Amino acid sequence: MKNITINLTKTLVIFFVLNIGTLHSQSQTYDFGSEDMGAIYSSAKISDVDLEKVHVYWYKELDKCAAAVGATNFDFLVFQRFYESKMDSLHASFLKGIRTGSINITNAGIKASEEGKQVIALYRKFQEVRKEFPSSVSEFIDEVKHPYHKVAGTCDSSGCTNINFGLGNLSGWNAYYGLNVNRNDSSQFNVTDIVGGPCGAVTVAANDPYSNTFFASAPNPNPDYQVSITHGSRGDALVPSVPVVSPFGASYSAMVGDSTEVNYGVGLLSKTFYVTPSNDNFTYQYAVFLENPIGHAYYQQPFFRAAVLDQFGDTIPYCGAYAVVASGASRNGFKTVYYAPSGDSVFYKDWTIVSVPLKKYVGTCVTVVFETADCGLGGHFGYAYVNASCAPLGIITSSPAICGGKSITLTAPLGFNHYGWSGPPNGIVGTDTTQIIKADSAGTYSVIVTPVTGAACADTLYITITKTTNPVPVPSFTADTVCIGQATSFTNTSHPSSGQFYWDFYNLGTFQDSTVNADWTYNQTGTYSVKLYELNGGCGADTVIKVQVDSASKAAFTAPNSCVGAATNFTNNSTGASYYSWNFGDGGTSTLISPSHTYASAGTYTVTLVTKVKGSACADTAKEVITISTSPTVSIVGNHSICASTNTVLTASGTGITSYSWAPGGKTTPSIVVNPAVNTIYTVTASNGTCSVTDTFNVIVTPKPPVTITGSNIVCQGDSITLTASSPVGVYSWSNGETGSTITIPLSKDSTLYVVVTKGCSDTAYHAITIIPVKGITACCDTTIASGGTAHLGASGAVGYVWTPSTDVNCYTCPSTTTSPTVSTTYTVTGTDSNGCRSYATVTVEIACSDYIIPNVFTPNGDGINDDFLIKAYNVNTYSIEIYDRWGLLMYKSDTPNAPWQGKTMGGQDAPDGVYYYIIKSQCGNSTSNHRGFVQIIRK
Repeated sequence: MKNITINLTKTLVIFFVLNIGTLHSQSQTYDFGSEDMGAIYSSAKISDVDLEKVHVYWYKELDKCAAAVGATNFDFLVFQRFYESKMDSLHASFLKGIRTGSINITNAGIKASEEGKQVIALYRKFQEVRKEFPSSVSEFIDEVKHPYHKVAGTCDSSGCTNINFGLGNLSGWNAYYGLNVNRNDSSQFNVTDIVGGPCGAVTVAANDPYSNTFFASAPNPNPDYQVSITHGSRGDALVPSVPVVSPFGASYSAMVGDSTEVNYGVGLLSKTFYVTPSNDNFTYQYAVFLENPIGHAYYQQPFFRAAVLDQFGDTIPYCGAYAVVASGASRNGFKTVYYAPSGDSVFYKDWTIVSVPLKKYVGTCVTVVFETADCGLGGHFGYAYVNASCAPLGIITSSPAICGGKSITLTAPLGFNHYGWSGPPNGIVGTDTTQIIKADSAGTYSVIVTPVTGAACADTLYITITKTTNPVPVPSFTADTVCIGQATSFTNTSHPSSGQFYWDFYNLGTFQDSTVNADWTYNQTGTYSVKLYELNGGCGADTVIKVQVDSASKAAFTAPNSCVGAATNFTNNSTGASYYSWNFGDGGTSTLISPSHTYASAGTYTVTLVTKVKGSACADTAKEVITISTSPTVSIVGNHSICASTNTVLTASGTGITSYSWAPGGKTTPSIVVNPAVNTIYTVTASNGTCSVTDTFNVIVTPKPPVTITGSNIVCQGDSITLTASSPVGVYSWSNGETGSTITIPLSKDSTLYVVVTKGCSDTAYHAITIIPVKGITACCDTTIASGGTAHLGASGAVGYVWTPSTDVNCYTCPSTTTSPTVSTTYTVTGTDSNGCRSYATVTVEIACSDYIIPNVFTPNGDGINDDFLIKAYNVNTYSIEIYDRWGLLMYKSDTPNAPWQGKTMGGQDAPDGVYYYIIKSQCGNSTSNHRGFVQIIRK
């Protein structure tokens, strides 16, 4: 595609502009924005509908003013541009009256006529200024001129191929997008950056990267199209009564512009074709929508333009151009509708047909151009629906001759604004200013056809009618039910049946079919006059019947394949219907919109839906084939009861299953592992690919018996620890094998102990224990003292001390103390460190031992003198004595110091006189001594 930039301030092509209306400018001193339509609609004291009716009186009054002063549309437009500020002030005054309520539906005409008087007076003044000072007006004339873009493409040498979009696409057409940006930096229309070219067999074109961004410098990442094919019976989104397809015999049309999207958008559509005598009557049709941005200058407003350009790209003089700007639309037969998103009005015009005679251009190529543009400030839209047609520029006669004294009809081409007939004296029966007349005399007839572009474009057409006595054929036909969007069959019952036949399904003077029996599809409801023309033996005749095109529905539905015994849900996707008749293929029926049906047997069924519109005989039928399968079966096995925090496996099985789906969880395997925290119902859905069945399984969760362990978490090295388990129920089992609630256990390293409590379910409590190393204390020092002496005791390495036996020391909690034992004593000191751990040390105080006093002879004769063997031992800790005779026989033993031997044997008899051997073992302090010796018994 090539990029075209056109500077409209330099390229000026003069053309005839029809009805371009009132001008407004933001650059004037009057603040028109303070009276914008949004404010009026939001604060007016009447409804939106009535407000529209009131506001339109302003535009009607301008029409009356233009007519009263005899101004052409072009001159009146220049006048309004010249006195723009004053005209804006008058308009604003009228709007203010609407907002305050002083102007309403009952007095709007009177109020408008009062301001119209001022407009007329202002125009008289304008005429004087123009006459006296023409140069002061000339610049405004240049502003109003509205040149067309030369966007001619390759000439269609075959003529009007796809001129009416009958192929359902844009083949043979060229589409473009561009920018209309004017922020008061120019007093001309400023359309630039035109990009595009041939479309081809597509339904959308001119992919605009700027659409809907609102900033011309920021391309839209999701652009839309400035040109698109329209089809079907739907209406425009803003005004549904305006069809998107031309009602003048078209099945397709084209939209130029991107509907209500904004952002300086421009859409252009053009076609270049070769003119021949068979297509020199060119007509185009349009329906236009222009948002009315109050307060915008003329050259900033949305517009629509149509033009036919000659082979040099110039507008065909006088006849080839039509343009309308939003503010002047009301004087072009436009109506208004309130547009809530912007709080303003949209001017719209229903389908209009325009004829452009091309007889002077036969043998050359011409170009038709349609163009729409958003406003130059970027915030208001303009778009149009368009179509075109080609036909010979001539008069169509119902018969080439007047046969059998019958009158005939002469039909001029469609699309002209005025018709003026003339012919032989008294040859025209009735009126002579309509498109179709009756003629009953032989001779030459002529018609002057004047298009909407004015008398300068008029042309004169001629036809000569002869007279014959041949019989007139009698055309007749019937039509079956006529439904919108559906082919209607027209059955030819003419006499004779051997003639040539031509069908005009709109009675517009053009033939669409030349078969004996024809089919035609109407895209809009309404009453149509259908003409059948028959030519036989040089005589022709036509007949017209009216057909009523009723609203038709479009039947459509969807239904999934299902299973026996399962409800099959039918989704009705029909449009436009109010009556529904279902046949499910198994004898079942329904009249619900979207019914459900349960099939009793497996198999394939054809389901039929017939739809109708209330009050219409038009019916549409849709059929779908569905398959009903045998349902699968499924069941779940597993544990119904589990302990909390434990797993269990659930397994689904059955017949005819191809897939599983579990809930909760979403697993798709036949078996699942579950670990619910609370009682849970699990559902499995088993499918065979067509339908599904479900089964449920309730898992009950039994709580574990609660258990806690109390006790210290630290223990001193070498100590035992006591732990107690608490649970309201259950049997205990400790990790060391004990089964009581309390255990005491020595530990040598860090450990974690646990207890298991079982009451149906089990729970385990854990208790971590840390061993604290103990730093041992030291005590000093072991010593020996004389009996009655004092010893010093000392300890270190702890923060607390206790001496035992405590009664023998001077201070039993002091690290250093003194003691005076009477016997050899070992003292133990218990030290406690900063962690509370205890360690022990001992100190021994010895009492010095005395020598034994051992006699060597005694006389146990009972005389009371020296009768005992008595050993005197002092300060001994332990003591033992054994006495043997000379043969080693034990005579006596004792471990009691100072216990005497009375000379008896172990059996209690007197030992005989003689010498005996003794052994004494004793300990005194830390000293152990063994004494051996002899003692003699003398009895006499």
